[in-house]
Amino acid sequence: MKQALFTTVSLFLTLSSFAQKSELGWLEGKWKDEENKSIEEWIVKGDSLIGKNYSFIDPTEVESIRIIRKGKDFFYVPRLEENNGDTFFKIISLSKTSFTAYNPEHDFPKTIKYKLIDAQHLQATIGDEIKTIKFYFVKSQ
Repeated sequence: MKQALFTTVSLFLTLSSFAQKSELGWLEGKWKDEENKSIEEWIVKGDSLIGKNYSFIDPTEVESIRIIRKGKDFFYVPRLEENNGDTFFKIISLSKTSFTAYNPEHDFPKTIKYKLIDAQHLQATIGDEIKTIKFYFVKSQ
């Protein structure tokens, strides 16, 4: 019985990791946005994507980001030094090349979107009902 449970749990973890890699693995790598002077780096780590966003101008200003799975749902979870704790954005739309995350309770942004244009180009958009900011990244690694 214990062996069957262990095998089932191991299979579930392997499938979860595989699903994460196939559903969001396109985000992995180092992406540069020359216009906004920022860099995003993403790595697949187990059942999550771990990222960071920082400025060319001041690399000490770092936003840590995770994309995690809780149950059947994915969440985009940024953390800034000036915020107290994590902010959870539920991923409400997910395809092989894009996702949209939403948190109606957050001041700005309420919506975060990522779209892979092609293997070398990524667009990220943050916004709410009034304001939208777009980022255009080029893959550098």
